[in-house]
Amino acid sequence: MGLAHAQALLGTIARSEHRLPEAIEYLTRAATAAAKLGFTAAEAYHLSNLGRVQQLSGDLPGAAGTLQDAIDKACAAGDFRAAAVARVRLARVLRGIGDLASARAMTTTAMEWYAGYGGGQGALLGDPGADARRGRRRRFR
Repeated sequence: MGLAHAQALLGTIARSEHRLPEAIEYLTRAATAAAKLGFTAAEAYHLSNLGRVQQLSGDLPGAAGTLQDAIDKACAAGDFRAAAVARVRLARVLRGIGDLASARAMTTTAMEWYAGYGGGQGALLGDPGADARRGRRRRFR
């Protein structure tokens, strides 16, 4: 599994350096390696990142297919947070394609999941009292 994560890291570095074709290659390898090892949640995560890079490279139909695959695999693995992230990414792609109704529906589904789980971890970052209400102290490092 280490190799898949290393390939994914190289893919995200390539993406940040705007070397999108390389990023696509690395992230495809990472997803394929995770699938071969039977790590469906990791495969979904890598596919979600791959779909985002496909979107950035202008391949909206490819991105839509990859992101739907990421959602399906994340749900099969029980990783509903990863599915919500992929749904938001897919909604952006659908908006770009011009399918606003599907983009809205995809966003609504993701928002419903986040709302049911405290808004997702991002919502807690903006609410300094959230941890106190849960009886925890925040620690920043």
